[in-house]
Amino acid sequence: MGPVLGFFQWLFGISSSEHAADDLSATVAVLGALIAIGAALIAWWQVYKAGQLDREMQARAMYESYLRLCFENSPMSSGIEDANHWTDRYEWFVSIMLNAAESVLLFVSAKDEWEETVKSQIRYHKAYLHSTKFREREFKYYDDRMRDLIEKVCGEANDQPSSPPRALTS
Repeated sequence: MGPVLGFFQWLFGISSSEHAADDLSATVAVLGALIAIGAALIAWWQVYKAGQLDREMQARAMYESYLRLCFENSPMSSGIEDANHWTDRYEWFVSIMLNAAESVLLFVSAKDEWEETVKSQIRYHKAYLHSTKFREREFKYYDDRMRDLIEKVCGEANDQPSSPPRALTS
């Protein structure tokens, strides 16, 4: 133990007195505690990032499901202007779109790029989203950012083009 003890004494500036072993033990204990704290922080960071990635993947999966729903229900995916044709099925379709869009805006890392995609989808359903029926029954259940986007799009002139649904590339 002589050379190891000597190395730690040199490393931590411990004198070679009779208390050197006690000083070394205390120093090693502190060093061990710091390493344990560092390892705990790294583990926490990995769990946090894994949770973020999981939420983003779930949001993308929701949006992909919405795109499939658009393909299977193409008349509804383009929006229905006439209030007389707003069936329960259409209202559920719009709710699915808004929930998928809200998840993407909350959990996907490229939020600004996705905001344009979400606005384009809202434009398809602008007549319904601007209606008193929607405003009184559902509007309040969406988060602030989603409500702001709905307000912004519903306030636009009617000549704004709608883009096709965004592919899941970014």
